[in-house]
Amino acid sequence: MDWRWLALWLWGQSPYSRYLDHHNLEAVTDNFALAPLFIVGWIVMTIAMMLPTSLPLIARFDALTRRRPTHNRLVVLLVGGYLAAWSLFGRGHLRE
Repeated sequence: MDWRWLALWLWGQSPYSRYLDHHNLEAVTDNFALAPLFIVGWIVMTIAMMLPTSLPLIARFDALTRRRPTHNRLVVLLVGGYLAAWSLFGRGHLRE
């Protein structure tokens, strides 16, 4: 068994399992202090599930900018912008 599945199962058995369910977002939206937890969880989900699908884009961008002196900075900005866009989407979803 993969350790990530085990961690997810263990969290599902804990008192914090309500944060795993999208149907229980009221627990987060009604408590302003929990909003950062939702955003961090959203970013982790984005990295785990959505960033891998954009790896071909990142690889192509990496190849296109390889000769530029600011190459590393540009790639970091691309990934950071991708995560920022999904974070804003998650924040908007939190407000619903």
